[in-house]
Parts: sequence; structure tokens; C-alpha cells
Amino acid sequence: MRRRSTDVAVALLFVVLSIGMTWPLVRNLTRAVSDFGDPYLNACYLDWDIYAATHPGTRLFDAPVLYPHRNALAFSEHLCGLAVFAAPLRWLGAGPITAANILWILGFAFTGFGTYVLGRMVTGSAGAGIVAGIFAAFVPWRFGQLSHLQIAWAGWLPLMIAALLHFGRQRTWRNAAIFGAVFFMNGWTNLHFFVLGSFAIALSTPIVLRRDDRAYLKIAASTAVAIVMLLPFLLPYRAAMKQYGMRGNVAETRQYSATARDWLYVPDANRFYAPQQTDDGPDEPERLLFPGYLAPLLAAAAILMLGRRIGDAGWIGILWTALGFFGSFGLNGWLHSLLFNALGVFRGIRVPARWAVIAYVGIALLAAIGVHALARVRVVYALLAAALLFELHAAPIRWYLAPRDTPAVYSWLRTAPMRGGVAHLPFGNAVDEYLYMLHETAHHRPMLNGRGFVPPSTAAITALAQKDPIPDALMDHLEVSKCSLLIVHADRVIGAGDFLRHQVANGRLVFIRRFDGGTLGDYVFAVRKNEPDAKPGPTDVVQRYLGGVRERSAIPIGYVEVASPLVRGRLLLGGWAIAPGGVAKVTLWFQHHTIAIPAVLGPRPDVAKAFSAYAPFEVTGFGVNVPRRPDVVREETDYEIEITGRDGSSTLLADRWLTWTP
Repeated sequence: MRRRSTDVAVALLFVVLSIGMTWPLVRNLTRAVSDFGDPYLNACYLDWDIYAATHPGTRLFDAPVLYPHRNALAFSEHLCGLAVFAAPLRWLGAGPITAANILWILGFAFTGFGTYVLGRMVTGSAGAGIVAGIFAAFVPWRFGQLSHLQIAWAGWLPLMIAALLHFGRQRTWRNAAIFGAVFFMNGWTNLHFFVLGSFAIALSTPIVLRRDDRAYLKIAASTAVAIVMLLPFLLPYRAAMKQYGMRGNVAETRQYSATARDWLYVPDANRFYAPQQTDDGPDEPERLLFPGYLAPLLAAAAILMLGRRIGDAGWIGILWTALGFFGSFGLNGWLHSLLFNALGVFRGIRVPARWAVIAYVGIALLAAIGVHALARVRVVYALLAAALLFELHAAPIRWYLAPRDTPAVYSWLRTAPMRGGVAHLPFGNAVDEYLYMLHETAHHRPMLNGRGFVPPSTAAITALAQKDPIPDALMDHLEVSKCSLLIVHADRVIGAGDFLRHQVANGRLVFIRRFDGGTLGDYVFAVRKNEPDAKPGPTDVVQRYLGGVRERSAIPIGYVEVASPLVRGRLLLGGWAIAPGGVAKVTLWFQHHTIAIPAVLGPRPDVAKAFSAYAPFEVTGFGVNVPRRPDVVREETDYEIEITGRDGSSTLLADRWLTWTP
């Protein structure tokens, strides 16, 4: 009973530590993202996993992206092992970004707690387990992976070792089943961890079981059951690799293969080591692998002090550290190259540098043994834990803010009549594609856009859509790809004017309707070949758009014209704002929408002339002139512009970061 209460207290401790080490994430759960890329993909796929599981007849791996390709979910991590934890959050009303952010905090905490369980099991000391858990959870490399949610959830790896050791002590079918359950969850949560962890645990098994044939039978049986249960989540990847040539790019695998010197660099987020290191490290965050000094020193102490008396757990720690270190070299080293050529499953490993996670678990295990051997009083554990937190901390972290509002066109798509998929212009730009995936959570309709592995036919559409002007040949590809609707985001698309005029004139595109969105609006066209029954919308609206006339929006709009990411002394920001009925105020928000500075409004006749659909009093310029940074504003801060109309409606322009020095 006492041990259980200790475990609960330690679990809560790691939640608190995770909140502190990711600060200020917890203050901005509804909108915070590490960047405007993969966090949107994570939110999209978590949402889709839950949607598919709760809507009978929906095929999970036919995710609504990169349509019409089958098994599109296999173009990235499926995240099903995380969706089971996200589902209750979504059902309780959390949005896609909120659910993902809560999982980030819980993922750090789970990794720390899982390592604590292993360390406590091996040493009998909760203090040693906590020290090991702090290292494993907050190793600097993990903070360079804040766009990859599955990376946070590494707790199944140490628990897999713990389950094996537990089975080694009591070799029952029940304990073998526990090992199988942990093995399954590791594979269900992260594909890289599944492949790399399975190899490492397979080599670890003889250390624990020696020559006990019956024990091997039990472990093999439980593992086989777990693999069978994983097959529905693995076979689509095999099908995608075979059909589309996915993961066949050796150059990409080599790009994400580490070198020995990569183990000397940390991500820029680390507050202790990053300011001291040179700027000649690898460009890829995946390859910034330095684990700090303290944990490896504790691991070395375990080896030096105990020698051959280090025990089975110690030998497993040494094995995992060596495997992870040499494996991280990928195609630059012998281990991964051997596996890459011998076993097809290793060809699916896009980032060999992630072998480092195996090394981190090994170092954490040895560190637990080392600190237990060194510590004579409890205060030593506390001091080492505090030292690790200081060495590894990255907070406050630079979090960006995702859009607050969902554009109206995405809500309309939820029930829009369509037989095929929807395509968005612009097409293929990374920032736009990720944003489409975020807004996919509002409608769940298939779209030709998306990120991850890009199949050849999608790449062909991208090549045409990014030409200026866009050639008429794009229309052939849209028709063949079963595109039903084409949504043109007018304020971002480039070179689409002639293409749209030609296709509307020859009847291949039919204008449906316009929605407010951005500064110029979103225009929806039906592809006549795939939607022969589409009802045309107002011709005057499309003619004005194709003629370059800006329509009137029912929501405030605006644009930042004067801005710099690096400010010294005086801050100058300026732009224009428009609102039906007039602009009441424009506010500059700092530090995740917590500190407000009002902008000065003034006339902008040039903008009023360009937006002739508005009365002159509805158009205004705005400016912010601050002589010096207020003390309450941090040197590195984000900012947003909020435009509020006289009717109380408001629009937030895109979140940006700046560095504001004296």
C-alpha cells in the first residue's frame, strides 16, 4: 500500500515537472503549437483516428488526405496508441489542439514515470527511479522534437524492460501476458520505437532468461499475440511501401543518419548548453543528440563501481546504450546498415538517428544504478534531481498560437454535397498544406492536399499548381484524381486568374459560392466532370472576382505591412484594418495574448480605394510606436494583431515571434 501511494505521488510529480519543463504550454492549451507544421498533422490524425473508430463503415487507414490514394494514414505515423487517450478529452469538449497539447504534457510525464518504475524496480529506490525518469523524460533531444507528438511517449520502452525483468523473476503466463501488453502498446504508439525497441528487447531476453526453454516459449507466445494484434496497423504500411515506393529514398535515410560529432550538440531550446555551443552542428534537429553530462557520468559510475556485479539490468543498460549509440549512425555506421540491407522492416525507418532513444533508456537505467550506488542519504537524490532539471531545462519554450477561428468554408464542407474529394489552391506549399490538415478536423471530407509521404500523382499536381501562371493541364489532373470541389483561397493563391477564367468559360469548373476568409475570401468551384449536378452560384460574384474586384466581407480583415522579427529599442508596427460598420480598435497582443498595447488609428485612402466595396469610414490604418520594451514583455515574445469592429466582432491576424532587445 505504501509503495502504491509513493507511485501515485511520483506520477503526480512528473505531471507537475512536465508542466514546468514545457512552460508556458499549460497556459495556452487551446492554441499553442511548436510550429505551424507537424502539430497540425498530429491534431488531424488524432481527430481522424477517433472519428473513424466511432463511425461504422469508415476505413481507418483511408485518412481524408492525399485523396484518392488508399492507406493515406500510412504516409505518416498513425497515432492510434495515442488516440485512445485523446478520445475521452475530445468527448469532454477539448478541441484537436487542446487534446494534443494535453497529450504532450502527459507524454513527458509518462516517459518519466515509466523510467522511474524501471529504476525503482532495479534498485529498490524511488529516489534513483526519479533521477532516471527526469533524464529520460527531459533529455535535450526530446525538446527538439516538439512537433512530433509520438516522440514524447517513450515510456513503453523502459516499461518493456521492466516487464521482462519482472517475468524473469516470476516466469508465469500472467507475467508473460503483461510483457506482451507492454510490447503491444509500444508498437501501437510509435513505429520507430516499435522496430528499434523490438530489436533491443530481443537481444536483451537471453540476458534475463538464460537457457530456460519454457520461459522463452511463454515470452515468444505473448509477443506473437501482440504482433498479431498489431498486424492491422502494420500491414497498410507494407502495402503503401509496395504500391507507392514509400520509404525507398536512401538519400533521405542518410540525411537523417547521425555522426559521432552529432552527439556533442543540443537543440537550441536547451537553456544551459545551447548558449555555450558553436553553431556548426547538424541542421537537422533529429541529429542533435547530446544527452548532457550528468546522466552519462552516473551511468559510468555504475559500471566502474559495480563492474561484473552490475546485474542483468546493468548489462541490459549497457546493451541498450551501445545499440542506440551505434544505431544512430544509420547508413553512416555498420549496425543500421547491416539491418537495413538484411531486414526489410528497417527500410521503413526514415530517421535512424532515433536509435538515440534506445541509448537514452540505457543511460537512464545505468544512471539509476549509479546514483543508488553513490547515494547514502536522501538529500543526494534530491540534489541530483535538481541538478538534472537545471541541466536539461528548456522553459520557457517558444510556442506559437494556432488560428483561433475556423474559416466558414470548412464548416460548410461538413455537409456539402460531393462525390469525390476537395482540392485547395494554393496547392503543395507546406504552410498551407498543414493548415488545411488542421481545418480538416472541422469537416472530415476527403481532400487531395496533405503532408507526409507525397505520392507521385500528388507531386504532379503540386508541380502544376505552383507554376505562375497555373497551366490548364492542372484541370486534367484534378478530374482524373476525382476532385469534386476546388476551393481557391484568394488572398494566398498566385497565378490562378487565367486558369480559373479558362475553366469557367469552357464549363469544366462551375462557381458555387464565396465565403469570408482571409482578406479576399474563399471561392468554391465544382469540377463539372465529377459533379455533373452542381448548381451554379451567382455569376456576378465570380465575375467580380475574376475581374480583380475585392468583395465585401462580413468579418473584420487586415494586414500587417511594417514588421520586423528583430527589434532594437523602438518598436514600429503598422498596417491596415477594415470592418463592416467601422473599426472600433486595433490591439497588439504580446506573450500569448496576455499583454495588450492599443494601436493608433488613422486614415488610409489608398486602401479605401483598393477596397471600394467598403465605405471610407470602414477602412483605417493602424500603427504602434513603442520607444522601449516594457518590463513586463519578455525579450523573446510572440505578438498578434486583433481587429475589433464596432459591432463587437473581431479577427486575429497570424501569430508571429520577435526578439526585442534594448
